[in-house]
Amino acid sequence: MAAQSPAAWTGVDAAIAAEADAAFEFLARLVAAESTVGREAPAQEIVAAELARLGFEVEHQPVPEATATAAPGGVAQASYSGRGNLVGWLNRAARPSLLLNGHVDVVPADAALWSADPYRPQIRDGWMVGRGAGDMKGGLAMGLLAIAGLRQATPEAITGELGLVSVIEEECTGNGTLAAGNAGILSDAVVVLEPTDLNLLLGGIGILWVEITLTGISAHAESADRAVNPVNSIPVSRSRGPGRERAPRPASRRE
Repeated sequence: MAAQSPAAWTGVDAAIAAEADAAFEFLARLVAAESTVGREAPAQEIVAAELARLGFEVEHQPVPEATATAAPGGVAQASYSGRGNLVGWLNRAARPSLLLNGHVDVVPADAALWSADPYRPQIRDGWMVGRGAGDMKGGLAMGLLAIAGLRQATPEAITGELGLVSVIEEECTGNGTLAAGNAGILSDAVVVLEPTDLNLLLGGIGILWVEITLTGISAHAESADRAVNPVNSIPVSRSRGPGRERAPRPASRRE
């Protein structure tokens, strides 16, 4: 992105304010789509429509079943048939490049614990309330709002490739982002649009899927003292697993 003067950023702020209502309307439609595992497709179509409205080149990116069958893939939660990621591009193949990553899936909501229907978004004290409004459909909406404001105020600012990938299964396996990377949806830099209280996080936690085989020795009840119960080996296998040391907290900086 080309360097901008302070006056130009004032214009960007004004453009963002002008686009804010449209961003909230997009977010409301997205929150109303109950995109739990296996039901993400309607929400992805809402994202596709918003990307198209903002001038992105839009494509659906499938998640192959093979993504879950080998490391570092997670255990698939449902068939990937009819489910997949969504990608939008501006200035395709130009450099430098930036990719925004967000997930459209949400964890199930226990309606009994909510004061209102979690899939009927409401505005309370200036905040949108609903399943996924914070984690992390709000991130998708705000990322696109920033792009809309930037393009409206200074359309010449974005000279390199800018992409946004809306992935599935972030809440459980990470296979959506893994499939995107395997398909070559990569960039010089990536911004993950998770809620961070406006902190810039330079690292984060990850997931490690392992399969451990424990071997025991069976014995008749009268000679149980000669048996080896593999369950007793679980504490040993845990203590010898990779990365058991405590990791340092990711660095952060408030901007």
